Amino acid sequence: MAFARILFALLLLLLPRAAAAELRHGQGVLWQVVYEAKPVAHIFGTMHSSDPDIMALPPQVAQAFRAAPTLSVEVILDETAMQRISAAMRLPKGQRLQDFVPPDVFSRAAAAAEPLGWQPIHLSRLKPWAVAMLISFAPDDARRKNAPPPLDLWLMETARARHKPVYALETLGEQVNVFDAMPTQDQVAHLRAVAMPAPEKRRVLAAMKDAYLRRDIEHIFRMMREDEKPDARALREKIDKRLLDDRNKRMVERMLPRFDDGGAFIAIGAAHLPGENGVLALLEGRGYSVTRIY
Repeated sequence: MAFARILFALLLLLLPRAAAAELRHGQGVLWQVVYEAKPVAHIFGTMHSSDPDIMALPPQVAQAFRAAPTLSVEVILDETAMQRISAAMRLPKGQRLQDFVPPDVFSRAAAAAEPLGWQPIHLSRLKPWAVAMLISFAPDDARRKNAPPPLDLWLMETARARHKPVYALETLGEQVNVFDAMPTQDQVAHLRAVAMPAPEKRRVLAAMKDAYLRRDIEHIFRMMREDEKPDARALREKIDKRLLDDRNKRMVERMLPRFDDGGAFIAIGAAHLPGENGVLALLEGRGYSVTRIY
């Protein structure tokens, strides 16, 4: 499983509330970055998925990717990285998930995991945040045989096949730490929030896919906050900061050296792009101009 793919599913379930006004940079998935009249990069907002419709790159995106001398992605995943993720997800020896989560939360998580082929005994060995990640897969995607790699990984493999340098904007440890460093009570509350029956999950993910293909990232922001309960807001704000705001700042710092090459291609989850604390606004604050291409 690609950690970035799982993280994006969780990210969509925890997007910050959009204000009544139009969300800044809320429409579009491909943006050109210019500095002092010189194009320095394209930033592509991805959906971490292997769905054929998502994988079919629009011509504008394909052209920018093909012409770019370098590719930057959130994190570089290889076999060693996946082994580290697997180890980070497991509880210490002698502990069980049931030691930390109430019975009703465990039952809901087990029901959500069953269509994905996971049994309660498997969940028992994992940390609450790790179970939340696992059950964020679409049931149909999880069971699809011979599925291609998710879009981000496909871009990385393709770039390497074309002898383009590939750079990471985050380390694996930084991505894992987004959730691993959360207090246990917040992990449990997070798990409670994302555990949902398979039909509801299919409906939500289908609506997200539709909005993404329309390049309407703002709609995803609004859709996921329509029914937010007041008692969930504090947890959401904590996770928003860890999952989006802090990471956006870090990724901007690390993509700037790539701009020196000119024409860099940056591929990150689409929800990192819009908003006042989004990557595009942060770049504008540093004197860059951004223009929607697609």
